[in-house]
Amino acid sequence: NSSNVGNNSPTYTISGVARNDNGSKISCIVSNGKADPVTSKQVELNVENIPPKIKKDPRDERVNEGETVTFSVEAGGTELNYKWLRNGNPINSATSAEYKLIASSRDDGARFQCVVNNDVGEAISKAAILTVLYRVTYVKKEGNGYIPPKTHYAQGESVPLPILTKDGFEYLGWSIDSDDGTAEYGPDDTRHTMESKKVTFYAVWTIKPPKIIKHPSDIRVKEVEEEATFSVVAEGIGLKYQWYCIHPAQTKGFPIDGAESANYSDNVLYDENDGSQYYCVVSNEAGPVTSDKATLTVLYKVSYDGNGAT
Repeated sequence: NSSNVGNNSPTYTISGVARNDNGSKISCIVSNGKADPVTSKQVELNVENIPPKIKKDPRDERVNEGETVTFSVEAGGTELNYKWLRNGNPINSATSAEYKLIASSRDDGARFQCVVNNDVGEAISKAAILTVLYRVTYVKKEGNGYIPPKTHYAQGESVPLPILTKDGFEYLGWSIDSDDGTAEYGPDDTRHTMESKKVTFYAVWTIKPPKIIKHPSDIRVKEVEEEATFSVVAEGIGLKYQWYCIHPAQTKGFPIDGAESANYSDNVLYDENDGSQYYCVVSNEAGPVTSDKATLTVLYKVSYDGNGAT
């Protein structure tokens, strides 16, 4: 289709030549208003594409497993086509300057690059490496101690193993449950190298044996008139108590019926109790511990009459 651009100049300039200008036929009609106008020969405009050139390569990305990651490329040229590759293989439907995916374990270490082309050339971006960070979960079972706030680590990274405390328990380390199986770390181990996709650390505890804080003390009481109370102070989890008595004529202690608390009282005091020894066995799941022996001294009553003491 012919049209009059009305340039009225021996020179005609087309600004911003576009691909759809290709094949345009251009001629010039020259006139002076006195003679018939004359028309120049037609020339045809041939518009060629600009070859693609990568201006900005996609960059390496580190994301948590399950998160969306976006790779992008910036290229110069005209009528560009895009094709993304994963480890050198074309990705279906990845045909724009951006490529998005939800990161999974199989993508860890994958290389992504983009091929940009048109009908006059091709350019390939540098490869960007995707690092997928795997989740670390700490299960400390109410233990006290600082748990690192970081929850995702890349393969090969070092994961800290915090040292914990828990009243009445002894910290034995961490037990690991991962995609590669289980493992055990002792109390002196402080690091774990991330090799699996997901790892759960379980704090390992054992109940401490009871510890006697205060042993029973020797007691002096009046015969019959006073009550003797022995006590023991212990620390630990799930404590049980059993008091024993060793009479002067015996070498071995016997358990006292019903004496199963931290305190034991005896208000039937006669001379046969004098010199008896009392002790307590405190126990829990970790084992027993025995207190020191405390000696009971019974004081006898002395009375006086006119003839002297009796």
